[in-house]
Amino acid sequence: MCEPLSVLCLAAQDVLLLSRAAAAAIRDGGDLKATLARLRTAYDRLRLTTSRLGGQDIPPTRDNLAALLSLRLSMLEARKHASIVRRWLERHDDPDFVADALLGVCWERRRDPVVLLGDDTSDLVAQLRARGQERIIVCASQATAVEGATVVVTSPFEVRAAVLCCSGDQPARAATIKRCDDAVTKDTVIETNRMVQEALDGQRMCANTIDVFGAVWIKQGIANLPVIAAHPTIDLLRDSFAGLPAVIIASGPSLTRNIDQLKALKGRALLITFSHSLGACRRAGLVPDLVLALDPEDLRYHYDGTDMTQPEASLLGATIHPGVMRLPTKRLFTFAANNTIDSWIYHGLDVNPMVATGGSVATSALALAISWRCSPIVFVGQDLSYPGGEVYAKGISDDQARIVKRDGHDVIEGWSAGYAAMATVGGQGGSAVVLREVDDWHGTGKVPTSFQFDMYRRWMENVIKQFKITAWNCTEGGARIDGCEHITLEAAIAKLPTVDARVGERLDAVAFDRAASEAKMRSHLRVMSGQIQQAGELARQCTRLFHACTPAGARGARRAMRKASRKIQAIVDQMPYLVLANQAHLHQRTGLDPIETPDEWNAGASANYQLVLESVAAFGPLLDAALEELTPAHRRAA
Repeated sequence: MCEPLSVLCLAAQDVLLLSRAAAAAIRDGGDLKATLARLRTAYDRLRLTTSRLGGQDIPPTRDNLAALLSLRLSMLEARKHASIVRRWLERHDDPDFVADALLGVCWERRRDPVVLLGDDTSDLVAQLRARGQERIIVCASQATAVEGATVVVTSPFEVRAAVLCCSGDQPARAATIKRCDDAVTKDTVIETNRMVQEALDGQRMCANTIDVFGAVWIKQGIANLPVIAAHPTIDLLRDSFAGLPAVIIASGPSLTRNIDQLKALKGRALLITFSHSLGACRRAGLVPDLVLALDPEDLRYHYDGTDMTQPEASLLGATIHPGVMRLPTKRLFTFAANNTIDSWIYHGLDVNPMVATGGSVATSALALAISWRCSPIVFVGQDLSYPGGEVYAKGISDDQARIVKRDGHDVIEGWSAGYAAMATVGGQGGSAVVLREVDDWHGTGKVPTSFQFDMYRRWMENVIKQFKITAWNCTEGGARIDGCEHITLEAAIAKLPTVDARVGERLDAVAFDRAASEAKMRSHLRVMSGQIQQAGELARQCTRLFHACTPAGARGARRAMRKASRKIQAIVDQMPYLVLANQAHLHQRTGLDPIETPDEWNAGASANYQLVLESVAAFGPLLDAALEELTPAHRRAA
């Protein structure tokens, strides 16, 4: 057995023995407090050993494989005993005991949040703080400040939001601890745990998406800056559609069943669809009012054959493909497709076009309809599932795509040429899906869905419940969305009031000063261009200093490099897009400031200088090109 693995197995054995002892102390009345203190130390030792082993190759010898199996069995038994201890701790009212609850072998007190349920948690917060816990979310009956708590919320849904809003290092796990509070029911604990898990899943999806698309978002966002400056943003639509029914037309298979009926709602409601649904709308002779698109891939094939000057407006995410951003439209409004991640794009315009998102264009459409105070909100084609193995409605660009079995796995086959081209350049990529079953639209059976679709469905359910909106699911197939009234589209059309939507007039009433907006953007671009040039100069200086000194000496060079590094950090803090573009690399890096440990200093600081230089080389020319496009021709000639 290799030495690191041997050390890890010994540490795991200590955890197992002490967890057994803790469970026995509960059963037999032994000294639980002392045992828990020793167990906490053992967990800390195991955590440290695990981190040191991370990234090391373990030869697949017989001894090593046997040791790994033994390690797994030990940890499974330890978790069994830990659950006994945890249940006892949750019933115990001594904060010193509860603060020693077993948080897992890989628990990170700086990164992973603890959720406390109950009104009287101040003593437990203090104990957790004393043990180094940094992220503490308290869920109480009232949002009263609790000293030491990161945030105080009043519902499981707000717990979800609090976990999602954890800035900096993404949490890998979270723990929920219930105090002895009769007001905290079992259902509340279950719902809180569900919300926490949704938030963690969302965080992981977001981090993975950033790793894939970070650089693409930056490049396309910069390229789109001149167009963004020349058109209004969605925050100007805030009150334009208040009280108007909104129909969200998605591209699920069930849309085929009732798309022809939607023509009866033209002029009576706000018809919102997505770029992907345009083919089905065109086939049915339906002209939607608003067409929403936000994905960064090249979606121009979605628009093939559609005259985009017919819909009243296009609503486009700021980081969408520049080719889509420049398609002819009757009206164009832009927004931050990735919420606060895209805030850097709009910093210089003094606007806030953020759209809450659950990860898909459909959830963004729902968020927009809610923000506009539309009522009711009607879903059509929102299957969020794969009924009969189908993926999309007829007329959709990829309507031949279907779920099939291949080598024992569920995969999607039959993508269009447009999708295939998009996927090859880093788009949606693989077609494998992992299916699960959820309640169907009728509430009488089950329908297959994916993890992503299920996430979107639950996000919608949470939002509908939180904002107490009136929502009708007229999909007539697919997955059930709790909180909606499930009725046929025919019944919904009969129920809707006869109103004159006048969508075009409402949009024309939006006040927008293009000249002022473009002037602000030019100023914004000049600042960004200057910042990135300065960051590049400082990074080159630090690189020269780095090669001029050694960990053992050259104190003057190191002091100079430290000073320059801090200046770089100050600039980077004002340019989040630099970090965004290198998210995957920076997950493994220390900060820009060189630290004292020679090995970490060498591996971390030097690598980050290089990342800054690469970002400057990639994005500096793009900023200059965008500024040139925004500068009037007579000024460029001068």
